[in-house]
Amino acid sequence: GDDFQELSRPAIPLTEQRQIRPKIDTLESCGLFHVTNTCVGRQGIITWGTIDEEQVNLEESDHRDVRLFYKFGYIRNLIYGEVYWLAGTVLGNRYLEMPFLDCEVEGAEARATGFMNHEGTTVSGVGMIKKIAYRQGPGERSEVVVIYVKHQVDSYTAFGDKNLWVKYNIVQGSFPDRFGETLRVGQRSAFGGILAGWARKDGAFLLR
Repeated sequence: GDDFQELSRPAIPLTEQRQIRPKIDTLESCGLFHVTNTCVGRQGIITWGTIDEEQVNLEESDHRDVRLFYKFGYIRNLIYGEVYWLAGTVLGNRYLEMPFLDCEVEGAEARATGFMNHEGTTVSGVGMIKKIAYRQGPGERSEVVVIYVKHQVDSYTAFGDKNLWVKYNIVQGSFPDRFGETLRVGQRSAFGGILAGWARKDGAFLLR
C-alpha cells in the first residue's frame, strides 16, 4: 500500500530542531554512472545505466539499473561504455520499477553538488518517516535500522509519481549508540545515503 503502519517499538522524540526544512519535499541524486544503452525521444535522451554498490544485500527480485534522462543542450551526449558524473532530480518511477534520474549537470559541477564525499551514487532530500523496522545485520551484534521515508514530490515528477519511497538501511556503528531510538514515525527531516538499488517488493529506492 501507499502508507506504512508504525511498529510498536518505543521511540524517543527528537528535541525541536532549529533547521528550517523546505515546505515541499525534495529528492536529488549525484553520482558516477556506467552508460549501457541510449534511446532518443522527442524531448531528450534516455540512457540506461548501472550503479556500483555492493555493501547492501539485494533480494533476488531487486536490481541496480537506472534510467538517466537529459535534454539536448544541457548535457553532452553520453557515450555507451563510458562513465560520467551526473547530478539532478529524482523522478521516480514505481510503475516501471526503475529509478529515473533527471540529469541537469555533469562532470566536476555535478560532483560538487553531492551532499557527501563518495565515489558512488548518493541520493538526498526532505521527506517524512512512515515506518521504522529493525533487523539483524551481517555481524553477530550488529543491528540494522530500516527507515521507510515518503518524499512527496508531486510538484516536479514527470511520471505521475506523487510520492517517492526510499528505504534507508542504517548499520549500527554508522551513527551514535541508540540512534534509532531518536527516530519516530511522522518525523519530517532531511535524509540522505548511498544508492544501492531498487527494492522491488517495497516499490522503493534502496539506500545505505
